[in-house]
Amino acid sequence: MVKITYSRWELSGETVRAYGGKKKPYIHYLPLDDVIQIGNKFLDIYEKEGAVSHLDILDEMHNISLSGGRIFNKNTQKYKVEIVFDILLKEGLIRQEGIKKYHHNQKGRNPYGYVIEAPGEEIKCWLSRQKPK
Repeated sequence: MVKITYSRWELSGETVRAYGGKKKPYIHYLPLDDVIQIGNKFLDIYEKEGAVSHLDILDEMHNISLSGGRIFNKNTQKYKVEIVFDILLKEGLIRQEGIKKYHHNQKGRNPYGYVIEAPGEEIKCWLSRQKPK
């Protein structure tokens, strides 16, 4: 199983802060709209395939416009997918399956599939509730 990369996360306005690193702590910042977009993409893929991997999200999101007009690049922004997976895992909304979704592990990529623990509508509601009023 893959260990969770980020020790905790918090929401600050329209930004998610993900805290990682033990010896050299760091914080990654991610627009909340990007978290919601990646989370919804997770659900779209899950509905079609029954399991989702990091590779699926990276491939599906590549060259898609994110908040602020930025374009998602799967090579430089994979940390965003890791943050979203970690948040969904910590919140108990998804779980990692013990089966490999792919036959080989591409360097630095997680080949394991994730499945939802809560109904898809519940996850969509959870994602939308994160937006400040």
